[in-house]
Amino acid sequence: MKIKLLSFLAFTAATTPGVAALIITEFMANPSALLDNVGEYFEVYNSGPASINVGDLTIADDGSNSIDLMMVTAIIPPGEFFVFGNSAQSYVDYDFSGDGTFVLANTADEIVITNTSTMAEISRLNYTDGDPFGAGISVSLNDISNAVGGVTQISDYISSDPGVSYSTGDAGTPGAAGVTVVPEPGSTLLISLAGLGLIFRRRRG
Repeated sequence: MKIKLLSFLAFTAATTPGVAALIITEFMANPSALLDNVGEYFEVYNSGPASINVGDLTIADDGSNSIDLMMVTAIIPPGEFFVFGNSAQSYVDYDFSGDGTFVLANTADEIVITNTSTMAEISRLNYTDGDPFGAGISVSLNDISNAVGGVTQISDYISSDPGVSYSTGDAGTPGAAGVTVVPEPGSTLLISLAGLGLIFRRRRG
């Protein structure tokens, strides 16, 4: 019975909506081997205990760029990465392609993810330089523990080089941790259960 209860709690923690947190873990604003409209992407990581429905999200910046993902049928499970690309015509196996409708500036720009229905911000990254380590080198968050309420600071991002050459020369690890420190598998669930204040006591025989 105790095993069944724990299994139920694990399932509940992994499926309860509204308690998951997206973190922007990597972005490529200025590819070198690929054209911008092909090689631009950003990656997110689900650090929460619940799966996230991509169709509930909107991607935007503080300007005129905005994509409502209502028609997208995709789920980001806890502890998984998801890659948003500018174009499907790429060497990168993007999980979603904006087909050129969302552009990452090479200078200052923002990546803002909101809940479409409530317009509440889920995650945000403001940057002042799209290629601080040079063209063709993606920028990666050093540790997801530096994200506060889904907001990351550009000062916590580092070069992905030496990274995996995912195209014909651009360096990055879209869809994988790369240089970003993430929790060990299973720790997300343990943390979420602890946060619920659940205490299991062994019954005396």
